[in-house]
Amino acid sequence: MSKIIKQTTFNDNDAGLGYMLYVVLSVLVLMGARFLIRMGVAYTDVFYYIYAFLVEAIFAVAVWIVCSIKNKNLVKASGLNKKVSVPIVVLCAAISLICLFGLGRLSDYFSEILGALGYQSSGSGVNVKNIGDLFIYTILVAILPAICEELLFRGLILRGLVKYGKNLAIYFSAFAFMIMHGSPDQTVHQFILGVIFGYIVYYTGNLWITIIIHFCNNFFVLVATFFVNLMQQPASAGSAGSSVAGASSTLSIIFSYIISVAIIAISVYLVVVSIKRLVVINHNINNSPNYLTNEDLKPFKIEKVESNEQELENANFEIEEEANTSGGVVVEKLGDNGAIPPILNKRKNEKIGLLTTLMFTITTIYLAVEWILALVGGFGG
Repeated sequence: MSKIIKQTTFNDNDAGLGYMLYVVLSVLVLMGARFLIRMGVAYTDVFYYIYAFLVEAIFAVAVWIVCSIKNKNLVKASGLNKKVSVPIVVLCAAISLICLFGLGRLSDYFSEILGALGYQSSGSGVNVKNIGDLFIYTILVAILPAICEELLFRGLILRGLVKYGKNLAIYFSAFAFMIMHGSPDQTVHQFILGVIFGYIVYYTGNLWITIIIHFCNNFFVLVATFFVNLMQQPASAGSAGSSVAGASSTLSIIFSYIISVAIIAISVYLVVVSIKRLVVINHNINNSPNYLTNEDLKPFKIEKVESNEQELENANFEIEEEANTSGGVVVEKLGDNGAIPPILNKRKNEKIGLLTTLMFTITTIYLAVEWILALVGGFGG
């Protein structure tokens, strides 16, 4: 029998590689689609569905390639080996609704500012007109993005950067998540979601939590669109705007903003409370990530308990046995001295390597340029 050692944590080099692979794959998919159209393939609904599937699948494919090249256990390294409970699912749905209807006001105001400056949104292109559309888009817009995007941005990138501290891991993954979408009018909403998702995964290590919230966020929007289309009535004739003076008075506008600020403040409070509760519930089910100390967990009033299973996970590797015709034992060399890698902890004065920095920089610049081009295009440029 031969023994194959698989690491169960990602590092910054894995994160940079997966980040760049995603962009390369997305360019290839886009070029492939354009080539087929130039060759005369009709842009039908089926063509669009296949293209939309591939666009989302490449997030997960990039992570899978990294795991294959670097000999990583995808499930454990990304946090998919954690458990969830009914209270966790309920809190996930609640956080999603709070983000949509509470914090979503920030995104609405940002969109209004862009609109006042002349920006015109291209829209999502998703129009849920019937049950069939709802089913198809639930797969393409809710399920696939929730799993695949979370695998890359929180499962790989965030977890690969945790050793450099909470702020870098959370805010860079949120920024990358934001510009990846290439929709300037949704920038605020996507960044807020990215930060919330980042805090949750950082303190729980449980990727299923953000997958569920991500799914709920997209699914609730689809359902709302479906019912709006279902109940939409033709505009009645003669419904011209009233000429009543002062309907949009300065006083009413100020009052509206005060109400909005209050709703946003309450929403922030509810999200913070919900995240704290999620961390506690997750800790009781899965324990906390090994890079967190009891000092980190003090605000949540919980304390880590090292079980035998947790100690094994803390070693950041696992051993799988495979048949070996020679009958020998093969152990893959993981470090400079062949030793098992140490427990992942936050290390001071450690810098990201040059190659990894280049991968992050080049990929981020590419996505940022795409975002800027989308912004310029919205202004008719």
